[in-house]
Amino acid sequence: RKLTTYEEEDIVKWTENYGYSMDVIEIALKKASSNNKVRFDYIDTLLTDWHQKELHSVDEVNTYLNSLKDKEKSFPDCFIVMSLILTFSMINPP
Repeated sequence: RKLTTYEEEDIVKWTENYGYSMDVIEIALKKASSNNKVRFDYIDTLLTDWHQKELHSVDEVNTYLNSLKDKEKSFPDCFIVMSLILTFSMINPP
């Protein structure tokens, strides 16, 4: 299908205003497709977020995304600790 005027404007914003290369835009597209959200508004949200975080290069974006993965990996550990604390406090109230 042909791009809509709004989609064309988004691409101009990403490339000219944000200064993103097609490689960075491709990362956003891959991230959107991995989340089953291949919509221009979602891709725009990703790229706008990265722009606001001053992520400009492929390396900066990948480092940021990897840091999110690391946080997600440690997140279940937080639940385990909180669960243990709550269980302990229920068994041994103050």
